[in-house]
Amino acid sequence: MLPRRAATQGCVTQQTRLPDILHNTPMNKISELPYYQTRELRGTIAGHALRVVTKPGFAGWEAIGAPTELLAEAVVSPPDARVAIFGCGHGALGAVLSRIVPRGRIVLLDPSAIALAMAEQTLVANGARNASVLDSISLLPEQANSFDLVLIDLPQSRQLARRWLAEAHTLLQVGGQLLLAGPNDQGIQSVIDDAAALFGNAGLVADAEDEHGFARHLTAVLSSEVETHRLRQLGFARAAQFSWRDTAQRILHCYEQVGQMKSASTTPLPFRSAV
Repeated sequence: MLPRRAATQGCVTQQTRLPDILHNTPMNKISELPYYQTRELRGTIAGHALRVVTKPGFAGWEAIGAPTELLAEAVVSPPDARVAIFGCGHGALGAVLSRIVPRGRIVLLDPSAIALAMAEQTLVANGARNASVLDSISLLPEQANSFDLVLIDLPQSRQLARRWLAEAHTLLQVGGQLLLAGPNDQGIQSVIDDAAALFGNAGLVADAEDEHGFARHLTAVLSSEVETHRLRQLGFARAAQFSWRDTAQRILHCYEQVGQMKSASTTPLPFRSAV
């Protein structure tokens, strides 16, 4: 399901065929062609202003995509979470995740070498020191059962999406979470079905401003007693993870941390709750 598109600046498109441009360009000028030059996009995702370095050569290079915004806004993880991003593209999602989980660790993967190079530059541009690009196709077997969250930006190949799902299943520790997003017209629902079959614990997510997305989900749930029962049980299980006692303990812990920080410094410190 797609949310509103993130606001971006500096987007460019390339209309002329690259072979024609190369044929008509002197050798000493090829490095000056748009294909070889990076662009900078600016946007705000989940309340965080970002600078994104990008260039032609991979899908979605020209903008901060709607799936990126949806995934970022759906993340509810502790600040020290370990996160893997499959299909990182130019790295915008990794950059914003580095702020959402400031004490965590984020690993970015993508099948495109150009995308990985741009993602690395995007992380540097945003000071994302707790995020890194991995030039490998897999994190297994060394990092099995060690991630709290896996994010998947839907690839064009369903076969690749299924491979990423299988890897996510092995990477996630008990209680971990998988989030995936992509355009409806590129088969996201089929991949959601694949994830549900593999994990047996998949919910449905729609953007708050996408009335058509909500309608499709409601129709799917209301027309299937099995799906209705499954989601009801998931809702009860999720609600059971929260309690007033736990919330009170977290708030008390925050106040204690602020008190310790103030006693160690003569400069007034702003209060930022981690709850």
